[in-house]
Amino acid sequence: MMMGDLFRRAAVLAAAAAVAAAAASCSHYKPSTKLPQGKIVLEITPPEARVYIDERLQGTGSMLSGKPLLISRGKHRLKAVADGYFPRYIEITVTESVKKLKVEMTKIPPPLYP
Repeated sequence: MMMGDLFRRAAVLAAAAAVAAAAASCSHYKPSTKLPQGKIVLEITPPEARVYIDERLQGTGSMLSGKPLLISRGKHRLKAVADGYFPRYIEITVTESVKKLKVEMTKIPPPLYP
């Protein structure tokens, strides 16, 4: 191992130790608290649709339909996608009350000219 590599590794280790010591000495730091949550109840057609909220997969329509889903309050974007259907995008605002949402997707028509 070359001397330059040893110095580089020592510098990286010293920097990491300094960051860890600084973080440990911050007595005023408090981990973030969870945001208030609300509930949405979805009814998804077709049942095989994949449902995303804020680009995170939540499950399929059959898994989620009729079951309350906890989500942080505020604005979110729901996306439903399924093979053979147009994708569906919906802006939702979650509040403290339970929000019921019916999502029906439109089938893609067959081509006019085969």
